[in-house]
Amino acid sequence: MDSIGGQTHRLRLEPGGASGAAHAEPGPGARRGAQPDELGPIAFLINADGTWLQLGTEEADHCIALTGATAAADSAFATSGFIQVEYGRSVVRIEFNPANTAEMALASLRPRLAVVELPVELAFRAVALSGERHSSGAAGLVRIDALVRPYREAAFARFAASVPIIGQNPVAMPGVGPGEYVVSDKGEWFRDNDPRLAEAVGFADPALDAIGYALRNMGFIKVTFREAGTVCIVLHPRNTEAAAVGSVTKRIETIDVGRFEIRYLGEEGWVSETHAGALAAATRLRKLCGIDAGARPRERWHLTTVTPAALAETGSEVLRLMHQKWRVSFGIFGESVFAFAMRHGLLGRLILAEAKRPGDDLIWRYIGDDFGTFFSEEFRFNAIGNSVREQPDRDYGQWVHAAYHSVVLTGAPRVDYIDAYLPGSARGPWIRYERLLLPWRLPTGETLVSVSSRIKSDRMLKRPA
Repeated sequence: MDSIGGQTHRLRLEPGGASGAAHAEPGPGARRGAQPDELGPIAFLINADGTWLQLGTEEADHCIALTGATAAADSAFATSGFIQVEYGRSVVRIEFNPANTAEMALASLRPRLAVVELPVELAFRAVALSGERHSSGAAGLVRIDALVRPYREAAFARFAASVPIIGQNPVAMPGVGPGEYVVSDKGEWFRDNDPRLAEAVGFADPALDAIGYALRNMGFIKVTFREAGTVCIVLHPRNTEAAAVGSVTKRIETIDVGRFEIRYLGEEGWVSETHAGALAAATRLRKLCGIDAGARPRERWHLTTVTPAALAETGSEVLRLMHQKWRVSFGIFGESVFAFAMRHGLLGRLILAEAKRPGDDLIWRYIGDDFGTFFSEEFRFNAIGNSVREQPDRDYGQWVHAAYHSVVLTGAPRVDYIDAYLPGSARGPWIRYERLLLPWRLPTGETLVSVSSRIKSDRMLKRPA
């Protein structure tokens, strides 16, 4: 008895010569109303994840449709790494494309085919090979592995030949095999333990997850070869640079076999996808990163607004202090606020912007010294008294002004988690930070918005010049 694709099927061997005869008895989820002999052979597809689905069912049709195949099952089996298995009374028939058979599909087939004592017929799709017949499932498996291996080895040889020599531990032939590689925002390939990778990221603390930081914030991509034919790609699409995406897709498109896993940071956390072929994986990477014509342009910033209760989390102490000062001061701004900020080391990342009336533009009143990585000294000096909208990066100026203005109108605190693309910043181009906006009342009746922020990494990784 075997559970295949969520349905239960029994394979019964009957005496009848050296090999016997096979019946596939449908379980609870299979078709009803006829005996196996009346139904004829029962066929399954094994998809790239190794899941068995009975052909002709809604689940199998949906799986084929997801491949984008234009000629239904024929195209899906030829290009998507699927395997077709057909159980008959006197023979088991296997159809596959040796050039791109998915590793997980083959792994799922092995234990089931190895115990079959019937003759096994092999039929091939999209390659110029004649059909073959073998005495048993075990003999058929030996031949399948022998057919798949050279295609896989050739694909990895082509991949290795296209990788440039970078760093003290070059990524070049020989040596491309199971292991992890990191592609920089400039499209350069490094082994994960290459000393030059540390220089490219710009970290100083070996205890820091520098690669993780680079993936989330600096546009790097990680490519892992877990085994022959299995490639895992990890990235943050909103931050990934076009040069990195182009370098990865150019190289994986030379791999015409295997299983590709794409793991990316989405709106609600990490998302994993599986693709059977290199072309499908490369197309998906371009679409995720907004590079192909049909994808939406990448936003320059992503914002999540949370309640002030989030300031209780570890790491938010400096913002929590400012919020507490606002509460005990009943939102009235005075000299004690500056004294408090100075005493607790909050002045460096403090901005003050004033609105005389709710409908007016906010104007700069104070910009802390720590913003020198984004604003030049000249701008910080000349900006006081000018509109917050008037910044070197005008799009960003309009965006932050809208946030500040919302606090003037609501009179309520606001806490935001932000990813912002700021190519003019020495910390950038992508920066992840936490921002606290507080509305204060001045004795003269104007509204003052204070902006306190912190970079959300434990330590800022400054990119090399």
